[in-house]
Amino acid sequence: MREASVQAELGGGWTTALKVSHHYGTDFLTRARIARNWIGTLGVEEAMYIMAEVDADNLPLDGRQSYVLHFTPESLPKVGSFWSLTLYGRSDCMLVANPIDRHSIGDRTRGLVYEPDGGLRIVLQASDPGVGHNWLPTPENDGFYLVLRLYQPAAEHLEGRFSYPPVRRQPSAMNAAAAAVPLPAP
Repeated sequence: MREASVQAELGGGWTTALKVSHHYGTDFLTRARIARNWIGTLGVEEAMYIMAEVDADNLPLDGRQSYVLHFTPESLPKVGSFWSLTLYGRSDCMLVANPIDRHSIGDRTRGLVYEPDGGLRIVLQASDPGVGHNWLPTPENDGFYLVLRLYQPAAEHLEGRFSYPPVRRQPSAMNAAAAAVPLPAP
């Protein structure tokens, strides 16, 4: 199981560890990997689990940096139910403690601020970027990774045709509170 290929590149630094269907047939390796690492995983038709461990420059995500994940109106996840983006600490694979107790952000997050064109910008950094930002706090001095969960994913996702936006590191001059321009109030 340890030698089995465990990730498929989806573009933009996003990968998927596996695609689980409702029936394994004789695919005992996948069945064993699910039992070992992803017990309770839903079939791909119900949920997809997409991971980002690197930024647009293929560098590991690091809480000492500031990042933006920008979904254009066309690159927002296409789902029949809902989607969420959850942040985990690299060192222990657990949720990261933060001052606002936010561990995920998604289309059901209260107070989500969309751009005038319908796009969505999520700031990923340790410090509060201020009012008007969709903030997912990162650890201050540790690596992290993201899991994008898609519930009832559309055909574009299931067929590998979806273009996932990369997580982009913000220039150091735009670090902390200036990570992104505040958006107008809805």
